[in-house]
Amino acid sequence: MAKNRQVAYLFDEAGEMSREKLGGKAMSLVTMTQMGLPVPTGFAVSTGVCRAYLEYARYPRRLQWQIQRCLNILERRNGLRFGDDSNPLLVSVRSGAPVSMPGMMDSILNLGMTEKAVRTLERSHGKSFAHDTYDRFRASFKKVVGSESNDPQEQLQLAFEAICQSWLNDRAVEYRRVHNIPENIGTAMIVQSMVFGNLDEMSGTGVLFSRNVATGDREIYGEFLVEAQGEDIVGGGVTPLPISVFADLHPEAFKQLTEWASILEKKESDVVEIEFTIQAKRLWVLHYPVAKRAPIAAARLGVQMVWDKKITKTKALPRVSEVMVEQIGHQEFCKNAIALAKANNLILESGLPASPGAAFGIAVFSSKRAQELTKEGKSVVLIRPETNPDDFAGMLVSSAIVTQRGGATSHAAVVARGLGIPAVVGVGGNLDIDIMEGDPVSVDGTRGLVFYGQLPFVSGTYHKETSIFLKWVEQARPRGVVNFSTVKCQYSANVILNDFYLSDGMARMVQETKLAEKAKALRNCIHRETAELFATYLLLAIAGELRHGWDGPSLGSNRWRRPVFDELEKDFDLLRAKNDHKFRREAQEAVIDRLSASPHQNRVRFAKLAVAGFNSWSGSSAVGGSKWASIAEAVQGYLEGKLNNSVFVDRVFDLRHNGERLFDKHQMFNSTNETRIQIQLCHKKHQKDIDG
Repeated sequence: MAKNRQVAYLFDEAGEMSREKLGGKAMSLVTMTQMGLPVPTGFAVSTGVCRAYLEYARYPRRLQWQIQRCLNILERRNGLRFGDDSNPLLVSVRSGAPVSMPGMMDSILNLGMTEKAVRTLERSHGKSFAHDTYDRFRASFKKVVGSESNDPQEQLQLAFEAICQSWLNDRAVEYRRVHNIPENIGTAMIVQSMVFGNLDEMSGTGVLFSRNVATGDREIYGEFLVEAQGEDIVGGGVTPLPISVFADLHPEAFKQLTEWASILEKKESDVVEIEFTIQAKRLWVLHYPVAKRAPIAAARLGVQMVWDKKITKTKALPRVSEVMVEQIGHQEFCKNAIALAKANNLILESGLPASPGAAFGIAVFSSKRAQELTKEGKSVVLIRPETNPDDFAGMLVSSAIVTQRGGATSHAAVVARGLGIPAVVGVGGNLDIDIMEGDPVSVDGTRGLVFYGQLPFVSGTYHKETSIFLKWVEQARPRGVVNFSTVKCQYSANVILNDFYLSDGMARMVQETKLAEKAKALRNCIHRETAELFATYLLLAIAGELRHGWDGPSLGSNRWRRPVFDELEKDFDLLRAKNDHKFRREAQEAVIDRLSASPHQNRVRFAKLAVAGFNSWSGSSAVGGSKWASIAEAVQGYLEGKLNNSVFVDRVFDLRHNGERLFDKHQMFNSTNETRIQIQLCHKKHQKDIDG
């Protein structure tokens, strides 16, 4: 078959395919098949089929016979026949995008079940298993497809259509928006022979992680359910058992699984999770993605991988996003307050610590109410029996998540870790009865506790590995650039302000179009050049303001006699032109001369000293003071790399908007109309056209 015409691939013939074409889930199955691991037979339909269906509302003509070819091979390998009620081949149909989207897309298990097939399974495996499998199929098919069918071929066709359409469901669209996943990549569809964890008491299903993704500890982590199918684990409808139970029941299978986890971790140079099923003591592996992890765990695991020589520091850093780095500094509850709450019986429930951190909010019991109350400015804790993908929008705005059922690999736990918010799962009890909407609730995702009332916070303590990672982040931050060649030029802040926010608007308008990359590049260029220009100008302005505080006619230089100003005078030549009526300009030129010939750390030090100097000023409120300390602090943050170009420039305009005349301190901005800037910023604040 011509490769460019092929759209359906058996796992053992797709070795040269890519994630973009077959999705991450299918490629993990292809990899494990090539390694000789026990993978149930199956095939994948490419992402291009989904894209074609969504665009043209039909499949490529060649799809049907290619699916039938793959089904015929599955039948021969399993000794079963798809659609044959006397010897039925049952399959799962799952989605698998190129980028992981846990729980956002639809799956159907046990497809191929019919009323007659139930009787066949009754004879071969017993009534309980047969009816449980049939009931599971009917429930999932009804939920995903919206109808019922007793014809396996029709079931497969309807399942394909439903899974393609689920790419456009609200929760999937919102997930892609939050995680910046392109809309046009589509999803693959995976058809795989069923293995049955619900067969008998020596069967089950679980998830095993090569390391602890909640804490970052070097230990096998995971969960297991006896007589269950995979959806029971990830759906959160049942609270699972720790992976140690699986190790006790099936020691040989557990040993095999941990060995495979080690091999796959080495292959990926990252922590992996393995979804598995054991059917009548026989172990099967169903999927292995790189594992989602909590922010603190991500930092610790990155350091461990570097220490283990699996990756370099350069590769470790991008694995923890800027958002996750910010979330690492999580708060904790005061230990004394926890002890007092326990003594006063204020612990509502305890459960599994699924995502670390501490949070407070008012109790809500639906995703809809979480969204409504958050819009009113309230902090909420979402409490559910279990969460499902339809709850994603509410989870996104909640400060913490609590579920009565589910384990550390449930939907609630995985999403919470991805969002970096505390979660306690599997608390049991009757929280929806014990408390009402609006009651104050504190959630300790590190200890797995839920309290009534608001507990006081303290700053979280770091593990050594976390501290090391944060140091790496600090060392690797791109430092803000200062362009001293702009000092002798003249600019208009009015034009700069207009171009800056206009570039933002253009980039938003052309998202998902062919112009998106060009607009993004233009925006980044404008933001970078503006940040460099403002940093240079503000160093001049800060120098002038410091000198003005010294030489102002009615201020008196004794107010500056502090060690910080002595350093500024000594190291940056702030008093070069003593008793000169041009002291401000002379000070600016002196500082620029020093800074332009100095290493970057001296520019940071100047800004840092200026912050301390302005904060210590006890003179006239018209000079220096807290407003100028904020300006110097913004420059310091930019030079240290803590504020990126966009945030820094936006901060400068916000400082100007808050009432300080900022663009009249040096001739660089002589052509600026300060009054006009105020009008422009007011328009921006009210989301109107920036140029008014």
